[in-house]
Amino acid sequence: LDASESVDTDLDGIGNNADIDDDGDGIIDENDSSPLDPSIGDTQSPVFSEIATLIVEATGLNTAIDLIAPEVSDNNLNLPIVVSNYEIPLALGSHEITWTATDFAGNSTTAIQVINIVDTTAPIFDDFNNLTINARGRITFISGDINVLATDIVDGEISATLVGGEQYLSGRHLVALVAEDSSGNSAM
Repeated sequence: LDASESVDTDLDGIGNNADIDDDGDGIIDENDSSPLDPSIGDTQSPVFSEIATLIVEATGLNTAIDLIAPEVSDNNLNLPIVVSNYEIPLALGSHEITWTATDFAGNSTTAIQVINIVDTTAPIFDDFNNLTINARGRITFISGDINVLATDIVDGEISATLVGGEQYLSGRHLVALVAEDSSGNSAM
């Protein structure tokens, strides 16, 4: 005991002023209904702070994410253990992740976090080469002659389609193509 103390309730050699948890159960004595009995005192579950919905841009057919554990408070001096049920990369769409917080005394609580995996990235065309098509009469239908692919991070290879007319007179033409992924993102 130091000079300012005269009481050591749990007889551990540390006075009550410095020993804020006499029974070592993680509950500060003034909040502990039985400050000398470690089996009694903590019945309060941890509490999650507000958990925000996350919006994550897709990186492929399935997207791996790095989740940051939400903040949790508890009446125990020992930090609660916080885990989630997230295990595998997520496909496009909305997903619910369950977080569980368990404190030193075994009290636990759960909370849900919504994760939205979105695809807002347009497909990408590789470099184009000029294409020469032999005329098949005065007007040539070219749609069957065009085979251009674009690459999308989620859908992979996407066939481009013609924008505008499919029939052309003999001569040089600049033809517009579009590739659209399953999320509605398009490249021209």
